[in-house]
Amino acid sequence: MQKLFTALIILCWYSAFPSDKLLVAEAFRTHEVIKIDGVINEHSWKQAPEINGFQQSRPLYDVRPSQFTAVHILYDDKAIYIAAILYDTSPDSILKQLGRRDEDDLNADDFYIKIDPYLNNQDAYQFGVNAAGVQFDSRFSDYTYDAVWNSSVKITDEGWLVEMEIPYAAIRFPEALTQQWGLQITRSIRRNREFDQWALTPLTAPNPQIYWGVLNNLEKIESPLRLSFTPYVASTVTRQPITTEDNKTTYSNSLEYSAGADIKYGIDDRFTLDMILLPDFGQVQSDKKVKNLSYREVVFDENRAFFKEGVELFGKDNLFYSRRIGKKPSGYNDIYNNLQPGETVVKNPSQVKLLNAFKISGRTNNGLGIGFFNAITNQTYAEVNDSTDHIHKVLTEPLTNFNIIVFDQQLKNNSSFYLLNTHTNRDKGYNDANVTDAGFVLSNKQNTLALYGSGAISQIFSEEGASSSLVNTIGYKYAVGVEKQGGKLQYGIGREEVNNEFNTSDLGYYIIPGYVQHSAHVNFAQYKIWKVIRESFHNLNINIESNYATSDLRFSRFHYNSFLNLLSFNAVYFGGNVSPLKVYDYRESRSDGRKYRPYKYYVLFAGFSSDYRKKIAIDAELTSAQLMEKYYDFFYQGNISFRFRINDHLFIKTFSQYTNDPNSIGYAYTDQPSNKSILGLRELITYENSLSANYMFKNDMSLSIVGRHYWNTGDYNSYFNLLDNGELETRPEIDDINNFSSNFFNIDMVFEWRFAPGSFLNLTYKNSIETDGELFTTNFNENVSNVFASPTTNSFSVKILYFLDYLFLKKITDKKPKQ
Repeated sequence: MQKLFTALIILCWYSAFPSDKLLVAEAFRTHEVIKIDGVINEHSWKQAPEINGFQQSRPLYDVRPSQFTAVHILYDDKAIYIAAILYDTSPDSILKQLGRRDEDDLNADDFYIKIDPYLNNQDAYQFGVNAAGVQFDSRFSDYTYDAVWNSSVKITDEGWLVEMEIPYAAIRFPEALTQQWGLQITRSIRRNREFDQWALTPLTAPNPQIYWGVLNNLEKIESPLRLSFTPYVASTVTRQPITTEDNKTTYSNSLEYSAGADIKYGIDDRFTLDMILLPDFGQVQSDKKVKNLSYREVVFDENRAFFKEGVELFGKDNLFYSRRIGKKPSGYNDIYNNLQPGETVVKNPSQVKLLNAFKISGRTNNGLGIGFFNAITNQTYAEVNDSTDHIHKVLTEPLTNFNIIVFDQQLKNNSSFYLLNTHTNRDKGYNDANVTDAGFVLSNKQNTLALYGSGAISQIFSEEGASSSLVNTIGYKYAVGVEKQGGKLQYGIGREEVNNEFNTSDLGYYIIPGYVQHSAHVNFAQYKIWKVIRESFHNLNINIESNYATSDLRFSRFHYNSFLNLLSFNAVYFGGNVSPLKVYDYRESRSDGRKYRPYKYYVLFAGFSSDYRKKIAIDAELTSAQLMEKYYDFFYQGNISFRFRINDHLFIKTFSQYTNDPNSIGYAYTDQPSNKSILGLRELITYENSLSANYMFKNDMSLSIVGRHYWNTGDYNSYFNLLDNGELETRPEIDDINNFSSNFFNIDMVFEWRFAPGSFLNLTYKNSIETDGELFTTNFNENVSNVFASPTTNSFSVKILYFLDYLFLKKITDKKPKQ
């Protein structure tokens, strides 16, 4: 292993240095009021130096663009201003699809300015607008970044115009009399998939920022007081089914009101406090729920804005999974499992309530990022009615405090080092948890070689015995690797070790502990046109895992895939993976120390994606797999998605997937009183269909509808005893006692009106049905009829959120005449 690492370092240590002759742009200080209206008629614009000389990056590298672009930059004491004249010889062909803010991949031309105020080539802000006026913003380190800024566009006889105003309150920059910022400006011409850059960056560059230009002549600017207050009021009406003791369904209606606020305060020009009080998350998008037969955890996307924005510092090493906060109570299912005769559940909240949360984050002028996060969730009780009509409360989740602190030091050459700690503290004698993690990335000057490593220690504090003595269960994990980055050919190797006691699931993502993993990868990219192929990307990954305690192999996979972008701008991809080695799974039995030997398998897949510029676009994929021993029926899965761009206002997308797994072997139940694990051979069939439609009345007003139906059935064919050597012994006397049918059906309809910067009105309707029971039919239409006849949960909510900025309020106050 040591020789291999040494060889890789020698191979990786090459690459051309970026040119020291970086492009330079000059900003011009203005003293007149700049009106952001898409009309570039103020005198200051004529005084500002013109930025031009763009080069084409795609589809042909380093050639003259098909259209000319000119940009001017102004600044004053409160903001930086950008004017772009995007000439076009065919202005009637400019594509301009409407969309919601930050909605990517719209069929429209766009313009971006990207700035690196600290000029350290490690992070940057980007602000963009498309020809329909849709705004986009993000940070390279945080793609959920959302700022309040102004822009306007106009289509003219010569092309289109852009005006932007970016307040200093929206960005962070160092304290200095004269500023020098990294700068990149780009333009996309959608109809021919052209991408132009002011500072042309090599397609194979591992860190494109080192090729950016610089923006000079920013003098005597200061960060303003950054203080905003975003109060909200909301009301929700819910109609929810209740199943009585005699299996009859009744409905309860509830009306709830809530109010709260989000407060952002700039402690100084570098650090920001973000606090949320009494939040309401009733309008977040419904989760894409699935039937989970595995011991692995199903992970859902985070749809709550507070936990999506500004959390990049806390996401190191997968130690922060924000869905832990406000999750389903840990004792939710126990309420139903522990009911006594004559008892019924009156109330059992399915979500823990978040009381408040705040985060402080920022980075010093020396590149030290500091983050502090804290959240408190309330205790949660279920209500149970006993046989005497007495209602008593049962605790399902205690009062809990979640805490994270992180230090992240940026070093030269895109290198870094971090130290992070997460802590979960629970009331009522529940377990507490603590995780401490450190890691580093060291890169050479060209950023072509990276050495990385990390190590973590987890602690679970639990009370045991009548004396309630505290037990501290300690686990550890470490990882190390080296990668060659950039260029057409990239490769690397890595090693990771996790002992059996390592546990980060109290606040982080759950990983299956107890393994030693060795991995290697090789990537190859080809950017030159070859016959009908415009560019291609190829990847080979090898992963071998052994059990930490026994050294048995627990996982092996060799994976290959290729992606080909064609001259027609259609794309095809294909690949496969194989598990050719004998491995042992110590988790599927759901019993400690009981191993199971899964059968060897292989998988093949291929897909197609058509040109998204067309009115109708198609994505399709077909996957086939087969066990390489004993059971030889094919697994197959197919999905197809259609994208209908009816016009610039209406966009519809459909998705359909069918999966048939005839030879799924997994845990069925535990036999009593022998306490032996019983596994089953089952045929799993899954249908998933979804439809989303979005109508944009204008840039700040939209109506969206998302509907999804998921149906999964399991039909058990045979059952097995799990033997001590991991093999299976048939149990022919067991009948089909575990067959199941699970449905999840959701409709979300949302009307959103952004009536002012950072402010919006939301009207949301939700309809949901969940069924999970015996398998009565395998007929799709019959199942759909049964689903629609099942009890339905409906809710309608109204939420108004208004953004109040201190500087804006101060400006209004200052304009009032003195008495």
